[in-house]
Amino acid sequence: MKTCVADLEDFFDKNVERYLDGCYGGKQRYPSNAVRKSIMLHYVDKYFKSRKRKVRILDAGCGAGNLMVELLDRGYKVEGMDVSASMLEHCRRALSARGYSPELVQKGDVFALSKLVRSQYDLVLCAGLLGYLPRHDLVFAQIRKVLKPDGLVITDIINRLFDLFTFNKHTVDFLDRLFQEQGLPTAVRRSVTRTLGRRLEIGKEYELKKSFKGEEIESSEVDVDYNSLNYARRFAQAGFRLRDVWYYHRHPIPTIFERSFPKLFQHSGPIPRGLPRNEWYDALLCNTSVVVLERDKR
Repeated sequence: MKTCVADLEDFFDKNVERYLDGCYGGKQRYPSNAVRKSIMLHYVDKYFKSRKRKVRILDAGCGAGNLMVELLDRGYKVEGMDVSASMLEHCRRALSARGYSPELVQKGDVFALSKLVRSQYDLVLCAGLLGYLPRHDLVFAQIRKVLKPDGLVITDIINRLFDLFTFNKHTVDFLDRLFQEQGLPTAVRRSVTRTLGRRLEIGKEYELKKSFKGEEIESSEVDVDYNSLNYARRFAQAGFRLRDVWYYHRHPIPTIFERSFPKLFQHSGPIPRGLPRNEWYDALLCNTSVVVLERDKR
């Protein structure tokens, strides 16, 4: 894990300004970070508002502190940690500007979370964190160690079932994983995926990457296979019970048509009051969800 964490730290230290400008500077076609924040705040209030003064929250991967500061403003007791010194510098400035102690955050690695913090929390938040990390089993094991027996985790998770709706390289990749899980011969898999690739006009093999304006993080190891049909089982294996799920970043039509109908994909307006209702089809049309997990008693 040291290499992964070091690479992640280096990336955000070098690209913090561009990342923040892209995610929070109003330049996204769809304000996914703002929507995620709204959903997470909704769930924090749903489960903890009545006893907020007694609740202890850890924002793991707090970044520049956007979520953390909002929770402090609402009266919650929040501490934060992040692997990037540059992100923490932004976070400490944001805390100071609102009259909060910059000592509420510290530098640390989520894979060593139990060594970093010595107390137990009612809630651990992971906003935009898991998508960059391999070995989620190790991450959740660390989170369990710092959670109270009935504590909660609120995090965002990629919904791989959405890949079936894209009709592009992601669809082929999803089907190839499905064929592999069924134990189909390699020759059959190659024949089917190549034929599908030609029909979908995919010119080269797909390799998953995270990209910000030309700067890339290789994330082939990060492609943890969550989808809306296996959430409960996957989280149970990690020692958590699924309490709530909210799908977001809905795509009205397959992404291969984005250039033909760009306005349908330009959800760049202000976040509406109240969150959009979850519909059955969101489990297919949304590529991301926020989940609420409860630590089991074992």
